[in-house]
Amino acid sequence: LEWCWCFLVWLLHYLGFLKPFLAFADRFKDGPVQVVYLPESIKKLLLTCSILFLFGSLSLSLSRFYVSTLLCIETGSRD
Repeated sequence: LEWCWCFLVWLLHYLGFLKPFLAFADRFKDGPVQVVYLPESIKKLLLTCSILFLFGSLSLSLSRFYVSTLLCIETGSRD
């Protein structure tokens, strides 16, 4: 699972999603900013992460269902 996060961070960096986020975080190094807003690229990043999380959890639940179905077929028992 750790390599998935590394690949996700690399992919987001490769696609250019992390550059605006790093520039946005760089604003705070000299002191707090009065008005904080989310740039459009940050909204895209959050949307992309939520879609990836949704598909990841869906595929995980489908794979668990598939494995439990295979076990039921092999053992001949049902839960």
